[in-house]
Amino acid sequence: RRTRGRHAALFLPLAARQVRWAFYPEVFLLIPYAALAGAFLDRIAGRASEQLVGALRPLVVFGFCVWVYVPAGLSDSAPQASAAIHNAARCPIRELAPLLDDPAGLGARPKTILAFIDFGPELLYRTRHSVLAIPNHRRQPGFTTGYRIMTASDFTVAERGLRSAGIDLVLVCPSSAESWFYETENEAQTLSQALQAGEPPGYLDRIALPAPLDGQFRLYALRAASFKSEIFSN
Repeated sequence: RRTRGRHAALFLPLAARQVRWAFYPEVFLLIPYAALAGAFLDRIAGRASEQLVGALRPLVVFGFCVWVYVPAGLSDSAPQASAAIHNAARCPIRELAPLLDDPAGLGARPKTILAFIDFGPELLYRTRHSVLAIPNHRRQPGFTTGYRIMTASDFTVAERGLRSAGIDLVLVCPSSAESWFYETENEAQTLSQALQAGEPPGYLDRIALPAPLDGQFRLYALRAASFKSEIFSN
């Protein structure tokens, strides 16, 4: 019982930091953890009066319930959350969405946008357009397709991927996590790096954005296929 209690004491701070995967182990450890709390109260009862134990019992139970958040709060999860908030501020999809959804412009018809997966849910929510992937744990062929396109150092291969996937627009935010997400060990420049630098290949046209969005995003439209690229795509 004591061994399991020690394991619970080690595990619960980690569980508080990574909540999504912790539910089943938490349930498994709940019984030994409760036994550990009971043993602690029994030890106090052997050394103190019944009145004192009655007063301490709710405090002990409360302490056993909340102490795990202290080491979890001291971990580096808070800086990570702050970084995520910073990235969201640097890449404000909410402010870009009206331009993407403008019926007199880019929103005249539904389009397919290749964008970093973190932007997918908000693009789907705020515009009429489609995306290749969103951040979840289910199998997404579009995720693999988008990654291969953005990490391609052969821009002709990237073009073939864009056209095969039916991409209309490519959205890039250089200050987001995609700046390292698409990093490769290849020395040659990848499509992602070229787009972040504002140096697209000839089949992508950069769309001018109003300030301050022009300093936050790079938006590109795929040109209609030329005769040469149509042959290559087939």
